[in-house]
Amino acid sequence: MLEAKNLVVGVEKFRVSGISFSLCGGDILGLVGRSGEGKSILIKTLTGLRRPLSGKITVKSGDSETGMAEIAGYSPQDNALFPFLTVEENIATFAELHGVKRKELGEKTSILLKRLGLEKSRKKRIIELSGGMRKRADLAAALIQDPSIIIRFCPAVRVEPAYRPCAGRPDNHNIQPHTWGHAEAMHQVWACVRGEILRHGADT
Repeated sequence: MLEAKNLVVGVEKFRVSGISFSLCGGDILGLVGRSGEGKSILIKTLTGLRRPLSGKITVKSGDSETGMAEIAGYSPQDNALFPFLTVEENIATFAELHGVKRKELGEKTSILLKRLGLEKSRKKRIIELSGGMRKRADLAAALIQDPSIIIRFCPAVRVEPAYRPCAGRPDNHNIQPHTWGHAEAMHQVWACVRGEILRHGADT
């Protein structure tokens, strides 16, 4: 479960407030809004890259509280991959960072590459791939730990439609900035408007 109470994020001159929510397994939360309205700041705060100005974020695995880094897969706006490493070398690097066991790595990597259509590109360096294939490789790196929370920037951008449903399991929490055109697929939709969160969906 991912829960936020009375969260305020941002900097002194720009804040996003009114943030309280609870996400359970399978929930998908979409963030929409124009550039500069605070979507990126909110996402970075939820991932732990920024501290909230006030309020509390609680992450639970079963009955115990845990850290976001232990259970979240994060695919940022710009790819987080090493351009001169191969696809499988990048996946192995992120797997080691997240404590994936070596004896499990080969099978997990093969499953992800098949789901994302990258089986024939596993030995290619990231710099050799197209934009869409780079984004799919980035998703594979984010998913190698089998996260229970997936946080993705612009998940439909540069990812071919056939592969968009591949990132995740039915019991994942998904948090992802979106355009209005993709909002109908979300369980909850939040709009960042002039520093406030406007809600539509299950949490309204």
